[in-house]
Amino acid sequence: MLKVWLKRGALWLGLLLCLYAIWHLRALAVDAMDRVGATTWASVGMLLVASWLLAVIAWRQFLRAYTEQDPGWLMAMRQVGLLLVGKYVPGGVVGFLARMYDEPGVPRLRLFWAGFAEQAVAMAMSLALGGVLYLTASRHHLGWMCLIALLPLLGFAGVWLLHRLAARLPRVRRYVAVSELPDGWRLLSAIAAQLVQLLVWAALVAILARELFGLDIHAALGVAGAFWWGVALGMLAVFVPGGIGVREAALVGLASIWLDTTQAILLSALLRLLSTILDAGAGGVAAVVGPKYGLGGRTT
Repeated sequence: MLKVWLKRGALWLGLLLCLYAIWHLRALAVDAMDRVGATTWASVGMLLVASWLLAVIAWRQFLRAYTEQDPGWLMAMRQVGLLLVGKYVPGGVVGFLARMYDEPGVPRLRLFWAGFAEQAVAMAMSLALGGVLYLTASRHHLGWMCLIALLPLLGFAGVWLLHRLAARLPRVRRYVAVSELPDGWRLLSAIAAQLVQLLVWAALVAILARELFGLDIHAALGVAGAFWWGVALGMLAVFVPGGIGVREAALVGLASIWLDTTQAILLSALLRLLSTILDAGAGGVAAVVGPKYGLGGRTT
């Protein structure tokens, strides 16, 4: 019963903090609405929904790869919401832990590895994609974007290496076995879905940068690369709720090649507002779905 209340408390506290952040940035939304056309905002809205759906698809595939069971769409939606709003609770890992204890019928070790692999790949992929976009912008050649096709394979190799290294560490060897390696094709599909999600956000950032400040395509991609480096640094700052401040400071500094300080601050604040709206929406879905939709023992 205590665990149930802790999960509910993390969910609703995260939601309230999301709503507070949206209220705090409400003036920015009014200003941005005057700068960007309705068509662009419609595109941004569709990209946000697509980003959430891809996160659900990726997490569902991670669970299928590690647990050999299909959680179903509703449970995947709920657990994505738990993660997204949980990061606003001080400590940063509340959402991760709440998601681990959301499945009473599945071994905790497998859920831990599914979540750990997802977060490790997300961080590494953010850095790698940011690097490719930054390189594309600095070289003024879109051909460098071809490197993106290699990222899922590199992510897959990274997860495999994590398992191998963990199996060699004396303190954790007894908790990790070669037989517990995830299903390869499902893991690769999960990583591919994560990459597409990152690309959706990169497109969103580039669109806003072009609309707000008239940047060319190369500069807009460079700003998107700066955004993903900032996201990765925010993920590393686990004790900063949602990476607030860390991500924005990194974006302002890294995007200074293409944007002045005032422009970069406006864009970073607007992106924080949009991501918070997305997180709150995902948390709302999690609250509506409720805890009753579990894996149900379905095997695949």
